[in-house]
Amino acid sequence: MPHGRTITIQSTENNGKTFIKITDSGVEMTGEPHHERPQNGLGTMAVHSIVKFMRGEMKVESAIGKGTSFTLFIPAVENDHSAKNENGPP
Repeated sequence: MPHGRTITIQSTENNGKTFIKITDSGVEMTGEPHHERPQNGLGTMAVHSIVKFMRGEMKVESAIGKGTSFTLFIPAVENDHSAKNENGPP
């Protein structure tokens, strides 16, 4: 990351939910319309759509001079290898 900025990724699982937190110490998000800052917004919208499709939630926190944090709450899924189809991939 330029200028000593960092991205931190944390994940945990608790009570049937997976929590993923991505923190960027760089520039904070603003409330400006996306057409004024074309580099922002589309990725956030895409992630939100994917998380919503997975029946999850997304929380965004941003503070001036501190960067932005995205926390994703996604229902956990158990990986059951015994249910594998013997005729092909699962």
